Amino acid sequence: MALVFLLSACVTKGRPFPSDLSWITKEVTKKDDVLLLLGRPFMVGSAGGIMTWSYGRYNYHLIGRDYVKELKIYWNDDNTVRDFSFQSSFPSDMQRAGVGEGKGKNKQTRQQHLIDKTLESVIEEITVEPHLESSDDEFTTDEPALSDDSTNQQE
Repeated sequence: MALVFLLSACVTKGRPFPSDLSWITKEVTKKDDVLLLLGRPFMVGSAGGIMTWSYGRYNYHLIGRDYVKELKIYWNDDNTVRDFSFQSSFPSDMQRAGVGEGKGKNKQTRQQHLIDKTLESVIEEITVEPHLESSDDEFTTDEPALSDDSTNQQE
């Protein structure tokens, strides 16, 4: 029983926060707004002299995949949002970004299709022979042709 509990062990740090950040507007949203909606930051810091607040949710599993979600907010001197960044490996966020994990055979079929297409294009580039134009016309020049006599040097 203890082994089953240990294998399913999970450590979570930070508080949940919404992934929808459409309410944050650069140069408008204030520190008080962020505190009201998200609470105290998980960490504070500085990036090149710019005050930063970080919010994070970290789910670590003994076995299986870990999930991390982070929001970093950069502040102006007037306490408005200068900029912010968000990243997440949680499945719902990955799906929303269009990079959700595929399922079963369908995913393998798509992967194989992409591999096949890539190989086809590489093989096509390798096997295409350069197009050389040939002509039966003799090479001509404006210079007079050398006669056999001109090859003998005079003494």
